Amino acid sequence: MIISLKNPKTDSYIKLKELILSNRIPWYYHTTAVNPDDTGDYNVSEYSKEHINAPFFGHCFLKRPDSDDNRYPIPESKYLSYVDTVVREICDFNNVKINCFLRLNANLLFPLLPLFKEKKFTVPHVDHDFPHKNILLYLTNAGGETIVGKEIYDPKEDDVIIFDGAMHYVKIQKEKPRYVIVGTYI
Repeated sequence: MIISLKNPKTDSYIKLKELILSNRIPWYYHTTAVNPDDTGDYNVSEYSKEHINAPFFGHCFLKRPDSDDNRYPIPESKYLSYVDTVVREICDFNNVKINCFLRLNANLLFPLLPLFKEKKFTVPHVDHDFPHKNILLYLTNAGGETIVGKEIYDPKEDDVIIFDGAMHYVKIQKEKPRYVIVGTYI
């Protein structure tokens, strides 16, 4: 179930948003958005005509734990404390309890090239193979609906949602870059 949170738009949030939308933060190119291990029963190599394992740019604040290399989250960015503060302020404002962050990332997804016009969605995936929750902060008004199960959330700039760590994906926006902060937590 998708739950919309109120964003108090604190000074910390405004400063973090300005940083992420500026040219001062490094972005790293990823050839695919979804690791095949994160797709559960959904076979990435056989995704439908409408889905694509889309490339994106990311800035990792807190690297997720994985099965063998690391069994705990690892700080990856000097900006981690900024994101931690903002997400905690939003969650505190909405009485949402976070015991531990598992992953915090900024994602930048560009509209697809006309070559891929038949592709409408990213590949369905789950972020971890154990119980967790997701939080998404939408930093721009680019569109890109988030689909969780049968629920569809049409985001606006500064929206925040949470949901249980279920299979989810994105309807790829048509015109503008989509900037989001993605987090997982327990």
